[in-house]
Amino acid sequence: RAKLCNNLFAFELNRRLRNENWPVVVNTLHTGSVATTSAATALGDLFRGIPGLPFLVRNVYVPLLWRTPYAGSSTLLYAALSNDTALRTGGQYVDALCQPLLDKDNPVDSKIVQEKIKALQRADEKWATRLWDVSLRLLQASPARDVVRNVPASPHATR
Repeated sequence: RAKLCNNLFAFELNRRLRNENWPVVVNTLHTGSVATTSAATALGDLFRGIPGLPFLVRNVYVPLLWRTPYAGSSTLLYAALSNDTALRTGGQYVDALCQPLLDKDNPVDSKIVQEKIKALQRADEKWATRLWDVSLRLLQASPARDVVRNVPASPHATR
Protein backbone atom coordinates (compact mmCIF):
# COMPACT_ATOMS: atom_id res chain seq x y z
CA ARG A 1 0.00 0.00 0.00
CA ALA A 2 2.83 2.39 0.74
CA LYS A 3 4.27 2.01 -2.77
CA LEU A 4 0.85 2.54 -4.30
CA CYS A 5 0.41 5.71 -2.23
CA ASN A 6 3.86 6.93 -3.26
CA ASN A 7 2.96 6.41 -6.92
CA LEU A 8 -0.45 8.05 -6.62
CA PHE A 9 1.01 11.01 -4.74
CA ALA A 10 3.74 11.42 -7.38
CA PHE A 11 1.17 11.27 -10.21
CA GLU A 12 -0.91 13.97 -8.54
CA LEU A 13 2.12 16.14 -7.78
CA ASN A 14 3.25 15.85 -11.40
CA ARG A 15 -0.23 16.79 -12.65
CA ARG A 16 -0.46 19.79 -10.34
CA LEU A 17 3.03 21.04 -11.23
CA ARG A 18 2.25 20.69 -14.93
CA ASN A 19 -1.04 22.61 -14.50
CA GLU A 20 0.86 25.45 -12.79
CA ASN A 21 3.54 25.42 -15.54
CA TRP A 22 6.32 24.57 -13.12
CA PRO A 23 9.47 23.22 -14.86
CA VAL A 24 9.57 20.15 -12.59
CA VAL A 25 8.89 16.54 -13.58
CA VAL A 26 7.98 13.79 -11.13
CA ASN A 27 8.79 10.18 -11.99
CA THR A 28 8.32 7.09 -9.85
CA LEU A 29 10.84 4.33 -10.33
CA HIS A 30 10.84 0.66 -9.43
CA THR A 31 14.29 -0.89 -9.39
CA GLY A 32 13.12 -4.44 -8.90
CA SER A 33 14.46 -6.66 -6.13
CA VAL A 34 17.94 -5.54 -5.12
CA ALA A 35 20.28 -7.84 -3.19
CA THR A 36 21.32 -5.54 -0.36
CA THR A 37 22.58 -6.95 2.93
CA SER A 38 19.52 -5.72 4.82
CA ALA A 39 17.10 -7.20 2.25
CA ALA A 40 18.88 -10.57 2.24
CA THR A 41 18.97 -10.67 6.04
CA ALA A 42 15.29 -9.74 6.39
CA LEU A 43 14.23 -12.34 3.82
CA GLY A 44 16.43 -14.99 5.40
CA ASP A 45 14.98 -14.22 8.84
CA LEU A 46 11.52 -15.15 7.55
CA PHE A 47 12.73 -18.77 7.45
CA ARG A 48 14.68 -18.86 10.71
CA GLY A 49 12.53 -21.71 12.03
CA ILE A 50 13.86 -24.10 9.36
CA PRO A 51 17.51 -25.09 9.94
CA GLY A 52 19.80 -24.06 7.08
CA LEU A 53 17.13 -22.27 5.05
CA PRO A 54 18.01 -18.72 6.18
CA PHE A 55 21.60 -19.34 5.08
CA LEU A 56 20.47 -20.60 1.66
CA VAL A 57 18.10 -17.68 1.16
CA ARG A 58 20.67 -15.05 2.19
CA ASN A 59 23.69 -16.54 0.43
CA VAL A 60 22.30 -18.38 -2.59
CA TYR A 61 18.74 -17.35 -3.50
CA VAL A 62 19.04 -13.57 -3.09
CA PRO A 63 22.44 -13.15 -4.82
CA LEU A 64 21.42 -15.49 -7.64
CA LEU A 65 17.96 -14.10 -8.45
CA TRP A 66 18.01 -10.47 -7.33
CA ARG A 67 19.82 -7.53 -8.89
CA THR A 68 23.10 -6.28 -7.55
CA PRO A 69 23.01 -2.85 -5.89
CA TYR A 70 24.89 -1.51 -8.94
CA ALA A 71 22.21 -2.84 -11.31
CA GLY A 72 19.43 -1.61 -9.01
CA SER A 73 20.85 1.91 -8.98
CA SER A 74 20.98 2.03 -12.79
CA THR A 75 17.23 2.73 -12.99
CA LEU A 76 17.57 5.75 -10.72
CA LEU A 77 20.68 7.02 -12.46
CA TYR A 78 19.18 6.58 -15.91
CA ALA A 79 16.10 8.59 -14.96
CA ALA A 80 18.18 11.33 -13.31
CA LEU A 81 20.86 11.67 -15.97
CA SER A 82 19.18 10.67 -19.23
CA ASN A 83 18.33 13.08 -22.03
CA ASP A 84 15.41 10.82 -22.98
CA THR A 85 12.49 13.15 -23.68
CA ALA A 86 9.95 10.50 -22.59
CA LEU A 87 11.20 10.88 -19.01
CA ARG A 88 10.38 14.59 -19.09
CA THR A 89 6.63 14.02 -18.98
CA GLY A 90 6.49 12.14 -15.68
CA GLY A 91 5.22 8.64 -15.04
CA GLN A 92 6.01 5.32 -13.47
CA TYR A 93 8.99 3.44 -14.83
CA VAL A 94 10.16 -0.12 -14.30
CA ASP A 95 13.57 -1.69 -14.76
CA ALA A 96 16.95 -0.37 -15.74
CA LEU A 97 15.71 0.70 -19.16
CA CYS A 98 13.05 2.96 -17.63
CA GLN A 99 10.23 1.39 -19.59
CA PRO A 100 6.84 2.98 -18.86
CA LEU A 101 4.54 0.76 -16.83
CA LEU A 102 1.54 1.80 -18.94
CA ASP A 103 2.72 3.16 -22.29
CA LYS A 104 0.00 5.39 -23.75
CA ASP A 105 1.76 5.59 -27.13
CA ASN A 106 2.20 1.84 -27.56
CA PRO A 107 -0.92 0.47 -29.26
CA VAL A 108 -2.50 -2.55 -27.61
CA ASP A 109 -4.26 -5.01 -29.91
CA SER A 110 -7.11 -6.03 -27.68
CA LYS A 111 -10.02 -3.61 -27.18
CA ILE A 112 -10.66 -5.20 -23.79
CA VAL A 113 -7.07 -4.52 -22.66
CA GLN A 114 -7.33 -0.94 -23.95
CA GLU A 115 -10.52 -0.35 -21.96
CA LYS A 116 -8.99 -1.85 -18.81
CA ILE A 117 -5.92 0.41 -19.14
CA LYS A 118 -8.15 3.49 -19.58
CA ALA A 119 -10.22 2.50 -16.54
CA LEU A 120 -7.05 2.07 -14.47
CA GLN A 121 -5.80 5.49 -15.54
CA ARG A 122 -9.11 7.13 -14.61
CA ALA A 123 -9.08 5.35 -11.24
CA ASP A 124 -5.48 6.47 -10.68
CA GLU A 125 -6.48 10.09 -11.29
CA LYS A 126 -9.43 9.82 -8.90
CA TRP A 127 -7.49 8.12 -6.11
CA ALA A 128 -4.43 10.32 -6.58
CA THR A 129 -6.58 13.42 -6.07
CA ARG A 130 -8.25 11.89 -3.02
CA LEU A 131 -4.92 10.91 -1.50
CA TRP A 132 -3.59 14.42 -2.11
CA ASP A 133 -6.60 16.01 -0.40
CA VAL A 134 -6.48 13.66 2.60
CA SER A 135 -2.73 14.20 2.97
CA LEU A 136 -3.20 17.95 2.84
CA ARG A 137 -5.91 17.80 5.53
CA LEU A 138 -3.67 15.67 7.77
CA LEU A 139 -0.78 18.08 7.29
CA GLN A 140 -2.98 21.07 8.07
CA ALA A 141 -3.89 19.42 11.39
CA SER A 142 -0.23 18.76 12.24
CA PRO A 143 2.70 20.90 13.38
CA ALA A 144 3.53 21.29 9.65
CA ARG A 145 0.37 23.37 9.10
CA ASP A 146 2.38 26.59 8.68
CA VAL A 147 4.28 25.04 5.78
CA VAL A 148 1.18 23.90 3.90
CA ARG A 149 -1.06 26.81 4.84
CA ASN A 150 -1.03 28.29 1.33
CA VAL A 151 -1.36 25.06 -0.64
CA PRO A 152 -4.73 25.08 -2.40
CA ALA A 153 -6.89 22.01 -2.00
CA SER A 154 -8.69 20.47 -4.94
CA PRO A 155 -11.92 22.25 -5.85
CA HIS A 156 -13.88 19.05 -5.17
CA ALA A 157 -12.15 18.19 -1.90
CA THR A 158 -14.36 16.81 0.82
CA ARG A 159 -14.08 18.68 4.11
